[in-house]
Amino acid sequence: MIYFVFRQLLRITLRVFFKHMHVSNVENIPYNKPLVIAANHPGAFLDPVLIACLIRKPIYFLVRGDVFKNKLIRWIFEQFNMLPVYRKDEGFGNIEKNHNTNSKVADVLHRNGIVVIFCEGYSATNRRLRTVLKGTARVCMDTAVAANIDVKIIPAGISYTHKTNFRKSVMLDFSAPISMLDYVNLYHQHPQKSFVSITAELTRRLEQNFVIIKNEELDNLTETHLNYLRNNERYTFLPLVVRNNDKLYAERLLCEKIHRCFEENPIGFRELKTKTDEYETALKTVELEDRFLVKNPAPIRQMVLLTLGFPFFILGFMAWGIPYIISKAIADKKVTRIDFHDSLTVNATTFLFGVMVFLLSILGYFIFGWYTILCYFILPPSSIIAGWHYDMATTFAVGFKPISNRSELINKRNQLLKLQNDLT
Repeated sequence: MIYFVFRQLLRITLRVFFKHMHVSNVENIPYNKPLVIAANHPGAFLDPVLIACLIRKPIYFLVRGDVFKNKLIRWIFEQFNMLPVYRKDEGFGNIEKNHNTNSKVADVLHRNGIVVIFCEGYSATNRRLRTVLKGTARVCMDTAVAANIDVKIIPAGISYTHKTNFRKSVMLDFSAPISMLDYVNLYHQHPQKSFVSITAELTRRLEQNFVIIKNEELDNLTETHLNYLRNNERYTFLPLVVRNNDKLYAERLLCEKIHRCFEENPIGFRELKTKTDEYETALKTVELEDRFLVKNPAPIRQMVLLTLGFPFFILGFMAWGIPYIISKAIADKKVTRIDFHDSLTVNATTFLFGVMVFLLSILGYFIFGWYTILCYFILPPSSIIAGWHYDMATTFAVGFKPISNRSELINKRNQLLKLQNDLT
């Protein structure tokens, strides 16, 4: 019950926190089969939240065992279908506890359920696939053989447009399933070889599922050009969930082009980097971000939309905005790892959002009586509109900032984008 209620609240939170969620190849998920979704892990506890809210069936997660030490935390995690998995460095006594987890996983899969495993083993924000651990293959293959069921692994790639940013976007892409039946003969001959083969195939597919920057030296330059690409997109309010991989494909292609230029065309790469540095320096001189240079406001239209949306913004701010501000302040103060920042912010906001809606409904009951039940229908869309209102108001305000060299900046940007487009 707690799982389903909190998931509904999280779906609202995600639709405010993210500008857009791009979900692709969902048709690759055979919901009537025992499934293990094997995903990369760039966003700590935000990753399972995202998958849980975009998959129509309840899912179970394998989570690091050391976070289950506290009894209260353990009870909370269990309510959200989290199962502990222990590593060798936590002691052989704890490793024995994995037998209990394995039996629970087998039970879920036997009921054609879904288990999510973050197969890199730990979370990190860099855009690279870390070593895929063989544990995913071992769990799936052992369960498939022991229970005589066709367990399928669905590789899933998660890409956030920014490491930590309100109103960023996210891309979630699924590959075709890897069937354990294809590895049964190899498993009976040599179990370890079957684990290696499955892991190699999983690695190959995951590398096609998300935005990858292959070389650490190119991180800053590539991220900068990815932002230019995103800023060129025509912003639309709807749909909030986009069902295609166009954005993922475009960002992957740009990363590959910059990497290839770095490897094969050092002169062209130096020119690209020099012009990028010059443009970024020019932007900093006038204290402007690239997105505000590109998104020229239509004052009358925006003024009308901002005025019409303002009542909904106030409602959304009271219900969702205040919890978000409190949660972000806590995350800013307490969180030291960047990949945990948005995880704490989103989950704390969701909890406080539920509390705020409850309190507003009690207050409303004394003023409006039973009509207050309408708040359960009004506050969620108002919160979503508040996010859209925030985007437009920010652009609208910056749009009136006087910039004497705007045409010069635009010319620099156009030259830079021409270089980017000419990369092969």
